[in-house]
Amino acid sequence: LEASYRKISRDFGAIFSTILPGANAKLQAVDESELTNGLQIRVAFNDQWKESLDELSGGQRSLVALSLILAMLKCNPAPIYILDEVDAALDLSHTSNIGTMIKQHFKESQVSYFFDS
Repeated sequence: LEASYRKISRDFGAIFSTILPGANAKLQAVDESELTNGLQIRVAFNDQWKESLDELSGGQRSLVALSLILAMLKCNPAPIYILDEVDAALDLSHTSNIGTMIKQHFKESQVSYFFDS
């Protein structure tokens, strides 16, 4: 559990900062002495950590969710991923950054993604 938590948190931060340059994200244990008590998502922009995900825009929350899902998938990789309409709540620059992130972080997998048209 500890090893998976550390890997997913590290990959989550790396993926999120690729999609949103200058931003940081991590998983943090609610109680550092016991991981099974829960995890929380922490996000920072320009080194200012947000108190709650409620402070994020809808597009930013979508990117947090996408980053976390992809980080979990990297923990136990698959040979192929199909993503559909991952850009539905995003502006064009974030859509471009998703392509960059996939090329950088998923070199060992085939990824097909379909954008809203």
